[in-house]
Amino acid sequence: YYITNNLSMVPASKRKKLGSPLGSDYPSAFDYVDECSLSDVSKACILEAADDLARLLKAGKSTCCRDNQGRTALHHAAERGNLQCCELLLESEETEIDAMTYKGSPL
Repeated sequence: YYITNNLSMVPASKRKKLGSPLGSDYPSAFDYVDECSLSDVSKACILEAADDLARLLKAGKSTCCRDNQGRTALHHAAERGNLQCCELLLESEETEIDAMTYKGSPL
């Protein structure tokens, strides 16, 4: 499976090669955010897709994008108890470990 921009998942057998900077299945505009302001990095954490998250981070995608409630990818990974995604995010120097939501909720 892999992540699409609308939070759905598509079976690997139906993937299309899109000529991305990774030379993989990803579109070239990774910093796109959807109507909920979810970045692809956040979507990977929501879907608990650690392999996809690793590929996105390797491609240099930001871990600091916030959704419409101020949550970062680390918020989404922590909310779901996804240790693999949390570890990947914490390895990035860019990740804000003290990020708060717009309502002031910590991680």
